[in-house]
Amino acid sequence: MKVPQIAERAFYVKVLAGEECQCDRPKNRGKAFCYRCFRELPTAMQRALYRPLGLGFEQAYEEAVKWLQTNVCDAHDGSERLRRHRES
Repeated sequence: MKVPQIAERAFYVKVLAGEECQCDRPKNRGKAFCYRCFRELPTAMQRALYRPLGLGFEQAYEEAVKWLQTNVCDAHDGSERLRRHRES
């Protein structure tokens, strides 16, 4: 498994430490998504988000964001937000 670069790791630490979901709704610190987004995900994706940083969380997060963008009608358009978030 690829170990993330420092900048990549900082992005995921920021995701977990933040209080705003990729959909712009509030979320709890230590969680990847707000409750609503998390509950939309298939069970296997929900479980994968409990993996530690450096041991699969990063891939699980990316897959979950893509799944939400593709499958949730409410247009969880986190793609632009995800890009902006990484640039900050």
